[in-house]
Amino acid sequence: MSVVTIVGILAALAIPSFVSYSRRARTSEATTMLGDLYHHAASYYVAEYPPGRSSPQTFSGCVVDSAGPLPAVPRGVAAYPDWESDPSFSGLGFASGGALRYGYEIVSVGGCRHGAGEALYSFRAIGDLDGDGATSLFEVAAGSNSDNVLMRTPGHYVESALE
Repeated sequence: MSVVTIVGILAALAIPSFVSYSRRARTSEATTMLGDLYHHAASYYVAEYPPGRSSPQTFSGCVVDSAGPLPAVPRGVAAYPDWESDPSFSGLGFASGGALRYGYEIVSVGGCRHGAGEALYSFRAIGDLDGDGATSLFEVAAGSNSDNVLMRTPGHYVESALE
């Protein structure tokens, strides 16, 4: 009997820790994908504004328009986004290789001819990991620096990371 009691106590301690750990591990998707989204946007911006120039080479799309969230915010299950269906995500060449637990959103000032020191983007990951209707938010802001190169805020703004 004492072995069963000890195993039961260990399970009672381990299971909540495991659930918490696995939920925290799933939040790493949001921070990784936001970093990738920012890098795609920075490459897109540099293509339009080479460092050291005050005007763009072309005027086709200096910053993409607002978009998302893609996929629609999943409720407790992973979803497969159709990145090609959205001109902003596809314009950045952004895609993921699999199912995602967060919906990704671009909030943008849009347009061209942005100068140094402007706030240009906010990239967001919105998720409902446990399907209860409460969402978490991870966000990274980006703007142009004094050299007119796209820079991001350090770290992430986070609301209710584990819901």
